[in-house]
Amino acid sequence: MKRILMYVVIALSIMIVSGCGSSDDSKKTDDKPKNTDTNKISDIKLNTKDLTLKNIENYTIVTSDKSTSVKENNITLEKNKKDLIALVDDAGIPILFGRKYPGEEKAELSLDSSAEVFVLYSPKFQGIKDSNQVELSKRIRNHKDFSKLKEAIKNEINNGNPCPLDPVCNFKARDIALKIANEIKIDDLISK
Repeated sequence: MKRILMYVVIALSIMIVSGCGSSDDSKKTDDKPKNTDTNKISDIKLNTKDLTLKNIENYTIVTSDKSTSVKENNITLEKNKKDLIALVDDAGIPILFGRKYPGEEKAELSLDSSAEVFVLYSPKFQGIKDSNQVELSKRIRNHKDFSKLKEAIKNEINNGNPCPLDPVCNFKARDIALKIANEIKIDDLISK
């Protein structure tokens, strides 16, 4: 119970940092969602390539205010709002994280998006409202150590770490993420 509470606190912290909003419920859709509302998207791209995930059909995709099974993947997100998205296992432990930025047509759950969110755990980003999230994302993903961070997260997932996205459980990824966060210049991205 304490572990689940810890993940809820971490997720809420990220939501506060990223300014995550809410979204409306949706009805079950086909593989290619058909939206009549152009302010909504329902495409969450789940990429588990290179990951060893057992019983992924039992996993859940969770946003700031709703969830759906991996099989259904029928969440509708607000096109013009931010959101935090997670893939959680059957014990409620986050395995992958992603952010959806305002105006984006798709949301992503992958090693890339998880590594980006891991960097955003860093104290440097606590309480900062970034005005150009897409540029911040590019800077994080283009950092020379970003591939090392992805590899550290991938190894922990594939080795069965029960909390691969927790900085307390994944020291190597935490240290790489802190280095990336400290080396990225963000002064020009901060809202004043």
